[in-house]
Amino acid sequence: MITRKDIAQKLGVSVSVVSRALNNSGYVDKKKKEQIIRLAKEMGYTKEPVALSNGGGSHHQLLFYTRDLYNPFYHEVYEGILDSAMANGFSAMFYYASDYDMIPRISTDGIIFSSEQLANNYLNDIGRNYFLPAVTCSYGYDYLFPRSLPMVDCDLTVGTRMVIDYLYQRGHQKIAMVSPDDFNSFTIRSNIWKTYMQQITGDHVIDYYFNLQEDVPFHKESKVLNKVQDNVKKGIIGGKRFIESGCDATAVICFNDEVSIGFYIAVTEMGLHIPDDVSLIGFDYSYMIRRFSRRITTLNMNPFEQGRQAASLLIEVIKGRPYERKLSIPLQIIEGDTVGAPKIV
Repeated sequence: MITRKDIAQKLGVSVSVVSRALNNSGYVDKKKKEQIIRLAKEMGYTKEPVALSNGGGSHHQLLFYTRDLYNPFYHEVYEGILDSAMANGFSAMFYYASDYDMIPRISTDGIIFSSEQLANNYLNDIGRNYFLPAVTCSYGYDYLFPRSLPMVDCDLTVGTRMVIDYLYQRGHQKIAMVSPDDFNSFTIRSNIWKTYMQQITGDHVIDYYFNLQEDVPFHKESKVLNKVQDNVKKGIIGGKRFIESGCDATAVICFNDEVSIGFYIAVTEMGLHIPDDVSLIGFDYSYMIRRFSRRITTLNMNPFEQGRQAASLLIEVIKGRPYERKLSIPLQIIEGDTVGAPKIV
């Protein structure tokens, strides 16, 4: 059986150089790498099928890695990736897995991560020794990556402040939040909201936060919530909790568009009128909200453009061209029919 040591001896190089060339796991002179791969194929070394599949040349394929397979937001990011990839002679694969082990065996020239967390975990795992060109979508989280990583940023800190300012300028002060995240977990949306609402309600801020994962305050429902993956259904539960709590908020911020749709369905079925009784705003501006029967006000995070720019940036990296380390996506409030002035009691 042919080994890497055999290849190294034949070329007069170290085994580590052969390993780096076959694994894409470190710097090897381009001509030397091509020579190693060519000899490996000639000698019948086949343990690295991806590295050897085309002699070290381009596969003309990008990989979009996400673990949020059913999120409409990431579907639109992927559509943007496809648009840019095809315009540049590449294809793009939508890839989902619970770990990173298979990435080195996929025929791809580079990878786009759907979030900073996935990118950071990858760089601390397989990415420590597998130097595949990579770009990440980012949302304003301050990760200290093990090595520099280009990113296309949709800054949720800026976006959440835009949403709160939009409501405040229309007379809303007591604003509720409906989210699947734990009240004490660190998420940009909830933290920006908490900072604002603590100035209004002090220690009672938790009374305006409707967490769709906790046992408080509706024990029977919460046991079912962990099994509920559909954000629309979570929004429906959030809407019911909001009404049953007697919350005096005049406006509600929902975690994303699907939660907004569920919230809208629940509160209107229970007799509230939006926006006369309570105003509603969400995040994303995904195809879900554009196809809903009512025009729900939302923050346009431009997922298609984020994907398009991420693919274009990755292709620049792959081709060795100059590129910007960080690109920013413009945010915009898309006005619908769900935000009005607070109801005068």
